[in-house]
Amino acid sequence: MPPKYNSISEISPSKETWNVLVRIVRMWFVKDMNRDALPYSLEMDLMDKKGEKIHATVRRTLIYKYEKELTEGHVYSISNFSVATNVGSYRTTNHAYKINFQFGTKIKKFDDKLIPANIYMISEPHKIFNDNYDTDYLIDVMGVLKAVGVEKVYSRNGSESKMIPIELNYDGFCFKVTLFGPYADELNAFIASGEADNAVVAVLLAKVKMFQGQPTIQNTIYATKLVFNPVYTSAVDLKKRMLGKSATPSPGISLLKDTSKVSNEDAFLNLTPMA
Repeated sequence: MPPKYNSISEISPSKETWNVLVRIVRMWFVKDMNRDALPYSLEMDLMDKKGEKIHATVRRTLIYKYEKELTEGHVYSISNFSVATNVGSYRTTNHAYKINFQFGTKIKKFDDKLIPANIYMISEPHKIFNDNYDTDYLIDVMGVLKAVGVEKVYSRNGSESKMIPIELNYDGFCFKVTLFGPYADELNAFIASGEADNAVVAVLLAKVKMFQGQPTIQNTIYATKLVFNPVYTSAVDLKKRMLGKSATPSPGISLLKDTSKVSNEDAFLNLTPMA
């Protein structure tokens, strides 16, 4: 008899015998700010066949046991883990709980086709840009790349980092995202590839910050991921809709004017190191 898997929506502290089949849709290390050579934890977002997601953490003392067995994008069964309340100002899912790996947690690799990558759902940006959005949760957004701002360089503690604002268009709703550090480099490399015209850009696990009553979006230090022309069904459908609405060819990417009255550099530098 094949094993029975629980759906992510079922997971709670009510029992200790959960068994899930999930795709690791995002995996990253959080650095220890006091010991830069060592990671503080290994963090993951897991998705089941229904597209539901939950966060998972491997604490520092267990990273050696699991890091070589887990790879972003692959499908695994995971069992014998503990469940804790999902709290904090950088929550990656809306699930009330999160998974904590234990020494006895069991994982097994499965065929990646069991959980298709294209079911990954992206937030509609107009639902985020309102006064009621809870900024404790990280977000996934996407849109057609319409404009790119002037790259700036700022200094901190003797080191320099880049900052680039971009504008994305989601079914006529335009919004800005500010990319810092290596994410700015990723954007530059994509634009240099010559494939940026009418490209869909997905910004996964970004942070919403409120300034003067207005929400702005920017990357976190570790969790955020940029995906250019993603294969998600929702992204493919968006591109078809956007191209279908245009009666004339796209003029290409325009220059984004800087109208911000707030220092995005200061905002980024105040991001919690745990992000």
